[in-house]
Amino acid sequence: MKIADLHNHTLLSPCGSLDMTPHNIVKRAKQLGIDILGISDHNTTRQVALVKELAEREGIFVLQGVEVNTKEDVHCLCFFPSATELNEFQLYIDKYMPKIPNRPGLFGDQVQINEAEEIVYEEPLLLLSAIDQSIEDVCETTHQLNGLFIPAHINRKLYGLCTQLGFVPPWLDFDALEIYPAMPMPKLIPEGAKLIQNSDAHHPIEMGRRTNQFDIDEISFDSIKEYLTRWKE
Repeated sequence: MKIADLHNHTLLSPCGSLDMTPHNIVKRAKQLGIDILGISDHNTTRQVALVKELAEREGIFVLQGVEVNTKEDVHCLCFFPSATELNEFQLYIDKYMPKIPNRPGLFGDQVQINEAEEIVYEEPLLLLSAIDQSIEDVCETTHQLNGLFIPAHINRKLYGLCTQLGFVPPWLDFDALEIYPAMPMPKLIPEGAKLIQNSDAHHPIEMGRRTNQFDIDEISFDSIKEYLTRWKE
């Protein structure tokens, strides 16, 4: 069994602590024995590469992704097999990102750092904004890029699929569903759907508070995808 936590924010997310540096994230994942670490900042993929590079040195597999906020205000985790697809998806997000400036004093800093922990970029647009794409659009684009599409914390009071839409659309081609254990289980979940739970960490101490055990022999994007989507066969 491999231990997986697929929902973690870096300091680039405005709600992410400035302590969520790539070094600190990898150090904490190592302490917790996490084998598969998902990086999913709000509407941006720009800090993923460094976390992946540092994690590989420690034998930790990074699932490269992003947490997209759709036009319905539903959060969705989207993961991709390589930097090529990840970067193409970033261009897609940028195309539909509203031009709302961030206010660091109100929403939080949005900084990208290098390995020396020097700031190399500050995102000027508010990453918490909803992009001008429906959940169906985001799902379709993710799959066109061979990615994994997982609606996030579907039963949470804010930004969850069930709380925003009231149900799980039967036509939505999701690969798994992330649930929030602290809230009641949603009704009308498609039979057999793969349910996972993650930490949704914004501070190092929150990492690993919820994890999954993946029954896979070797860790790769393809093996993770096959495990999560086996229920759809």
